Amino acid sequence: MTGVGMVAALILSHPETGEPLPICTDVCVTCLQRGLLVVHTGRESLKLTPPLCISEAALLEGLAVLEEALMDVVA
Repeated sequence: MTGVGMVAALILSHPETGEPLPICTDVCVTCLQRGLLVVHTGRESLKLTPPLCISEAALLEGLAVLEEALMDVVA
């Protein structure tokens, strides 16, 4: 079967105003430097597309990298 998988988007916008945060590119670059591929797909969105066969350990590792990258970029 082709074309089957998980796709999620992470929207990065100001919590009060809803304005897009101009940090997507920085988050993508920081993730890539740490071994995680995240795609910038709009003004304020990041696309996450793990394979359906991903292990729980790999998923948690990827989420940890994403969290660290977000914290580093925002800081």
